Amino acid sequence: DIIASSLLEAKNKETVRFLVEEFGVKKVILERQITLDDLDSIISEFPQIEFETFIMASGCRSLISSCKRRLVTDKKYLHIHLCTSSFLIDKKNKNRYLDLEDKKIIADRLKMPMPSCGACALFQFKEYPISSVKIVGRGFPTKNKIENVKFIRKALNILKKNYSQNKFYQKVEYLFREVFGRKCEKRYCYYPHFFR
Repeated sequence: DIIASSLLEAKNKETVRFLVEEFGVKKVILERQITLDDLDSIISEFPQIEFETFIMASGCRSLISSCKRRLVTDKKYLHIHLCTSSFLIDKKNKNRYLDLEDKKIIADRLKMPMPSCGACALFQFKEYPISSVKIVGRGFPTKNKIENVKFIRKALNILKKNYSQNKFYQKVEYLFREVFGRKCEKRYCYYPHFFR
C-alpha cells in the first residue's frame, strides 16, 4: 500500500483527492499545520483512507514541503537541518561561521523547542478515524524517544477517563511538566487553534 508522507504537505481535501485518485494512496500523513476545519473536511470526504497526524517533538513552523534540510553536494547527500545548523556567511568580505548562539533570533523563529507538543489535541482527535500519531525524532537519543512515547501513552490513558475538555488539558499540562521538567507553553503547541 502507498503511504503519502507529510513531505507532500497534505492539508486539504483537494490534495488528498489527488493522491487517492492519481496514485491509489491508502494512508495519508497530514501536515503539521492542519486545522480542525481541514480535518473535518478531509476525513468526512475520505472515510476509507487511513490518517496519521503529528503529535510531538521537534515542531517546525515552516511548510515541510519547502524544507531545504537536504543539502546536496557533488559527493553525497548531507542530511542536516539548515535552519538550525551552523553556516558560512560573508560580512564585509570576511567569512565567519554563525552558530546557534549567534543566530538565536533566526533559530527561535524557525524552530520550536524539543519537546514541542500537541498532546492536548488527542481530545479532538478521538472524534476522527485517525489510526496513529507521529512523534518526530528518529535521530534523537534513545532515552528521549522512550520518554516521548511514554508521555503520549500516559496522555492516551488520561483520555480514556472521559474527562471534560478543560480537565483533560489540565491533566496533560501537569503531565508535561512532570515528565519534561518545564511548563507547557501554548506558543510551542502543534495545534494552538484547538484551544477555543
